[in-house]
Amino acid sequence: MQHKRIHSPLVQDCIVKEIYVQMTLPSLVVCHTVPYPYNVFYCHEVIKVKAFKVMLKGENGNKVDVVAAFHVDTFDWDTNHVSIKVRDSKPGGEPVFHFLPQDNMVWLVKSL
Repeated sequence: MQHKRIHSPLVQDCIVKEIYVQMTLPSLVVCHTVPYPYNVFYCHEVIKVKAFKVMLKGENGNKVDVVAAFHVDTFDWDTNHVSIKVRDSKPGGEPVFHFLPQDNMVWLVKSL
């Protein structure tokens, strides 16, 4: 069996070039991929969140459209949550903004 070599993506600074969509929602569902031989997702509800579709422009000039989440309220977050630890803050402190990886999904309800 021959294994395919996996290369890490290029890490670079990016700027938000354009905001296409901004939605403030009571909740949405995010599904993250789980390492497994076939497609498996871990899905969970996120409350008090703003969702964005934006264009990022990298240092090398490449542009990519991505989904971003802005967590307005982190009061109930675990103190061991990676976003809390990386920022050396406390739950309920500052809002958390992050971009979702390419193979993640966001499900949201929009009123008709």
